[in-house]
Amino acid sequence: MFRLGDLLWIDDQYENGISVPDCFGDRFLCRRNTLFRAIRIAFLETGGLLKDASRFDEGRRYLAAPLLCLDNILRSGIVPFVGTTSAVREILRANPNLALTPPMLPHLVTANHTLHESCHCVSDHLFASRRTDEPFRQLIQALCTEAFANSIERLAMADLSSPTDGLFFALNSYVPIITGPTVASLKTAVGQFGLSAVLSMAMLCYFCINIFPSPPPAPMILEFLCESGFEIGDDANHWVEHLSKDIFIIKSTFRDDTSLIWFSLIGLDKEFTALGRRELNSGFLRDLEIRSSIEIHVKHLEATIARGKVSVNYAAAG
Repeated sequence: MFRLGDLLWIDDQYENGISVPDCFGDRFLCRRNTLFRAIRIAFLETGGLLKDASRFDEGRRYLAAPLLCLDNILRSGIVPFVGTTSAVREILRANPNLALTPPMLPHLVTANHTLHESCHCVSDHLFASRRTDEPFRQLIQALCTEAFANSIERLAMADLSSPTDGLFFALNSYVPIITGPTVASLKTAVGQFGLSAVLSMAMLCYFCINIFPSPPPAPMILEFLCESGFEIGDDANHWVEHLSKDIFIIKSTFRDDTSLIWFSLIGLDKEFTALGRRELNSGFLRDLEIRSSIEIHVKHLEATIARGKVSVNYAAAG
């Protein structure tokens, strides 16, 4: 059991210039989680804005149907959030000694998805110079953008070091309460191969699994990483198998239903269906020029993390 008031007190200690105080746990994560902080910095540098969903029409629509609002989020650069901290304060006024088990909190407090939506905006910004009217290229870029968001949310788990980290992360991502073995596997992989290599692997896996029912085979992933200049080693096959089949995964309903709905909304459903009929092999990846798309994300994240290690004071999000 933990006291809700203790969690609020902890979050209050991490005030900083890039966080949103009314997102419960956002201040904590912006200070303690490397990827959460890096994506926030990268998002703000695009001119993006985080805004209370209850205070504007598009935000209220987002609360009802978030998928239908993604295109508007990308165009406007405004990511809606739910004012969870103020809600927690009200709960504590009535129940100052409220104690909960970890699984109870996500049922009590609505999760914010600013990390995921910000990743979409950062990735879309990276593709700005490659913008195209050709539907098939638009599809590939959209799939890469989703793969980037999936990858960052998963890899940010490698920086969780306490139950409090896990609780706050679950309240600010699509990731549920995190299990110890998953965090341990990600920490080991990042420590052994480096964040950039594991991010490249994750983006490749998520790009493919958003199209096909199975992840790319381990030899294909290893070949891709080696050709990208990463020194992985001959003993990496086990790790690649484990990460691609057990961790860098999505629910089949997301690919079969949610993705198809989204691509139908933006007029790319025929291209998406046709892409899924292709054979997944190295030639497929070369034809789609996936390597260059992944590389621009990896290099941008590397640079942002480096900047985030020094004292950065951006204007507070609105």
